[in-house]
Amino acid sequence: MEIPVQFDWKGSSLLGILHQVSHFHAPLIFFLHGIPGDRVDTRRLPVRMARILQKRGIASLRIDFYGSGVSDGCFYEVTLDQQLEQILFLIKEIRSRRMSGGPIVLLGFSAAAKTALAAAEYERDLAGVCLWNGIVAREQMEKKHVIRRLYRVNGQMVFNIGYGVWLNKDLLTESDKFTFSDERPFPDLPILGIYGKLDTLTLSSRGLLERKGCSVQLIPDADHLFTRSCWESALMSRTEEWLIQLFGMR
Repeated sequence: MEIPVQFDWKGSSLLGILHQVSHFHAPLIFFLHGIPGDRVDTRRLPVRMARILQKRGIASLRIDFYGSGVSDGCFYEVTLDQQLEQILFLIKEIRSRRMSGGPIVLLGFSAAAKTALAAAEYERDLAGVCLWNGIVAREQMEKKHVIRRLYRVNGQMVFNIGYGVWLNKDLLTESDKFTFSDERPFPDLPILGIYGKLDTLTLSSRGLLERKGCSVQLIPDADHLFTRSCWESALMSRTEEWLIQLFGMR
């Protein structure tokens, strides 16, 4: 079953979909979208992945974080600290509302990899982290961005880097807190990184995962958003295979 769910976070509604399976103690995958992004995301990858996993007896939760998708809030209010707080809150809600009693894995797409790993530093009730073209290190793209001017929108200081959306200025000051390096250890749990081999936005992050001994799988010729059907299929099949092995479900 696919069940609409609503969470009250600091007086604001966070809306999403629970892909429920019959066994309460089945594993659950918590999909984390990046900035910008939502619970459906590029080419509906989280939706399709969740439905594949549901057939294998694995539950999923897809949520629009505050300021994204159909949840309350405006996008220019969004910060990484705020998203981390929501992730930790929602993990506790999954347990307290008895949505799942099984192991939980975070699946972070693109920039959501940073909040996924940060959440795993705080929360011990996690069985693993899967990253899709996850950005966890300082990439060349970030170094090239020059913020020439800040603007005020409804009391919030924001900036624009040409993506057609206002970004909260706190994202600039939060960067170091959510960026991993050779000196900063990863959380001690299974981590899989699946990367497009031709994705130039994640070269440093991919190298960091490899140096730290994480499982890294490359999809030949794939770009950052996996914009071809063959790349999507490879991404989803490799994710499914890793989860089946992780949970010993063969």
